[in-house]
Amino acid sequence: MKKSLPTNYLIQKDPLSDLLSKFNFSPIFFFYALHNQKSLLKNDILTHFKISFLITGSIKVLCNSISYELGPKSILLVPPSLLHTIECISPEPVTFYTIYFDLPLQQRAEFIELFKLQQVQCISTFLSDFTLKFIEDKYNDFLKKEQLTYQSIKILIDNCMLKLLKVIQSDIVSTHSEYRHQYSEEKTVLKCIGYLDDNPYKNVTVEDLCEHCALSQSYLYRCFTSYLNSSPKQFITTYRLNKIEVDLLQSSKSISEIANQYGYSSVYAFSNSFKSFYHMSPRDFRKQLNNKKKKFAL
Repeated sequence: MKKSLPTNYLIQKDPLSDLLSKFNFSPIFFFYALHNQKSLLKNDILTHFKISFLITGSIKVLCNSISYELGPKSILLVPPSLLHTIECISPEPVTFYTIYFDLPLQQRAEFIELFKLQQVQCISTFLSDFTLKFIEDKYNDFLKKEQLTYQSIKILIDNCMLKLLKVIQSDIVSTHSEYRHQYSEEKTVLKCIGYLDDNPYKNVTVEDLCEHCALSQSYLYRCFTSYLNSSPKQFITTYRLNKIEVDLLQSSKSISEIANQYGYSSVYAFSNSFKSFYHMSPRDFRKQLNNKKKKFAL
């Protein structure tokens, strides 16, 4: 007669793992940087998420008038559409690895709330020697175009998010389900994102979202600023440009075809809108992205 294993040997999904398993992380760029002197490294606003691993040296991160100082083995997580400045402040070289990644738009709001990304997340002395070695190995595999590197980088992101979640939200397991039901703002944002997903080529306005959700503009504004740190208008622009960025990078469509596809009245109107966000023309941006793709893309 066969003996069944005791129930304490069964592997069951814990609440944190259940939360994280909902997120489908997509790595986009992976690079290594070295800076030899005190300088301004970045003053940027992103269209994707960014996670940086500081190896040596010290940096100062400024975001929403709050300053953070990070040293070796620290980690920095930045959401889209959040203006931040990074400054090298140590006399010794600053070295770090950075991964740009994204999530499906319908998952962004929940991820941002779960990881408290209304502000950047800076965690000092976060990285173990084992994790640092793993990051270095994956970057070398990436440069060599080794098989399964993409999946390995996804595993790296998953592992870092698990550790981050334990650090920044130790009480999230008991409160997350209640929190989602308590606040209707998140549901409103997700409903708007669903509308944008269903109408990717429509020139959606804030009024369209208000009508779709049967809400006032003031309440819609409060929902978006609370959960995405962005106004509805800013988010619509970022959403469309995020889609356009993918088309510029991955498709062979002409600038005129892309402008027409996304409902712009003319190539001129499209170029003006694009330049106001990226400070360069769509044609120059495509050229820059293709250069990055050759160097960094998976």
